[in-house]
Amino acid sequence: MAVKVRPSWLKPIYITIMQISQMVVGVATATFYILKIRNGETCAVDQELLIACGVMYSTYLYLFCEFAERRFVLGPQKAAGAPKARKSKAQ
Repeated sequence: MAVKVRPSWLKPIYITIMQISQMVVGVATATFYILKIRNGETCAVDQELLIACGVMYSTYLYLFCEFAERRFVLGPQKAAGAPKARKSKAQ
C-alpha cells in the first residue's frame, strides 16, 4: 500500500475473496446478457462489448484465483538454488 497502513480488521484473504466474487459476478452477468441477445431479446449493449467484458472478467478471475492459490493455499516459496550470502569473519 502506498501509505503502508493496513486495517487490522480486514485480512488480505477477505479482500482476495471479494475480488474473486466480483469477477464471478462479472462473468455471469456478461454470459447472461450474451444468452439474452442470442435468444432474440433486445439489449442496450452490443454483443461484441459483452464478449469483450466476459473475456476481461474471466481473465481477471483466473489471475485472482491463481494469486489466491499461490498466496493462501501453497504459501510462500523459497527460491530454489539461490545461494545464501556468507558473512566473512575477517574485519
